[in-house]
Amino acid sequence: VFSLARWSLLIHTGFHVPHATRVRA
Repeated sequence: VFSLARWSLLIHTGFHVPHATRVRA
């Protein structure tokens, strides 16, 4: 159930702000 949350967040973040993933990472 953790992978699903990560996927949802990744898509939401990547779709909304593609550069946020880099800042979060």
